[in-house]
Amino acid sequence: MLVAKKGNIQLHHFAHHSAGVACAHVAETNAHIWAKDVLARVKRLLVPETRAEHDGQSRGVKKAQVYDFVEARLEKRLGTMVPDVILLMADGTQLIVEVRVTHACDEAKLAKLEQEGLSAIEIDLRRYRTSADRQEIECALLSGAPREWLNNAKQEKFDEQFRNWLVAKAEREASEAQERARRAARAEEQRAMRLQRDVEQRAQTLISAVRTCKRFTREIPDFAENLMEARQDIPWSDTRSVGFAVRDCVWQAELVLEYLTDPRAHDYGWGGEIGRAHV
Repeated sequence: MLVAKKGNIQLHHFAHHSAGVACAHVAETNAHIWAKDVLARVKRLLVPETRAEHDGQSRGVKKAQVYDFVEARLEKRLGTMVPDVILLMADGTQLIVEVRVTHACDEAKLAKLEQEGLSAIEIDLRRYRTSADRQEIECALLSGAPREWLNNAKQEKFDEQFRNWLVAKAEREASEAQERARRAARAEEQRAMRLQRDVEQRAQTLISAVRTCKRFTREIPDFAENLMEARQDIPWSDTRSVGFAVRDCVWQAELVLEYLTDPRAHDYGWGGEIGRAHV
């Protein structure tokens, strides 16, 4: 049993009716009363972090921070509910504070908070339910104890903004990926063109050497070796079509290479004079 006490030295408080009597229920009641009382006096509270969520992802919107309030209403009806404390800011913004000592806020109250669009947090003081240290309980309520949002009147807006941000991010990343693919395609196209020009230049050099040499001298195998290096990287012709898919100098050089790499070449009698008409 509790007795209300008032005095000039100590703050108004509740005390045991009989000295030396220990009662968990009394300690729990004191924790709840002292927690509400400190908000009425201090009007300052650490509000938990606000996070936006969408599709299993989340990000912080506002960090946990201490807010100052201009008024605290204890056990006053608000719509269909009677919250533990209603805190009001200078601009009229309301924040409901529920103090959890034994039981969490029930589903019915949570539904009402959401239905009526009310912002509310719950501060968990369960570990202090048997504490007789008023200062410890007050410090825990103001900043030290765990706290979480029961409902945030702006949560839907924050979630929508986060969803839009995620969509914009995905679109931006897709656009960047397409641009990277286009740049890679252009780079590959330029590389292929450089390779083609290099092969054609080597082929032309080989053809010119064959046309100007009267015999197979050392320089012709050298030209052939250079061209062979590029031979693996270019589609010399389309075997499924009639004709060649490369410039004339390339397929002509291919024929020369076939000859130069065929061990039977000299059996065909092409080891003598080479005139311009051979190629």
